[in-house]
Amino acid sequence: MFIKQTVKERTRSGKVPLHFCAESGSVQCLDLVLSMEPFLVNTQDEEGYTPLHLAVINGNKDAVRRLVTAGADLNCLDNEKHSLVHWATVCGEVEILNLLLSNGAPASTPDIHLAHPIHYAAQMCGTVNGVSGGSRARFKALSMA
Repeated sequence: MFIKQTVKERTRSGKVPLHFCAESGSVQCLDLVLSMEPFLVNTQDEEGYTPLHLAVINGNKDAVRRLVTAGADLNCLDNEKHSLVHWATVCGEVEILNLLLSNGAPASTPDIHLAHPIHYAAQMCGTVNGVSGGSRARFKALSMA
């Protein structure tokens, strides 16, 4: 009972344990939490990130597959209306992008800047692994539209 209750607890940033499982890529952790509280699969934190967003951003292919299988919403948007396809594009995660699209994720959703994933793909063209400078640069790229 105690463990089942704690998997619903949120951090100050609004994350539940499932966010951390997805971020780290631990499929065993995802399975454990989802077996107790499957409704957490689409929980958004204060930035609007679902566990699936974090799995995509961190390039955790197995976690993405598991969350999609668990019924994660492929139409989810973060607070700046970035779709999963936006994030897979900016992070250079081609295999994840193909997985999302083959499972029905929308390919062309505008964000708050009215930029579609193709705009970010064009912006990233010619860079090594998306953007040099790591994840901070990737986040900056999504705000430069």
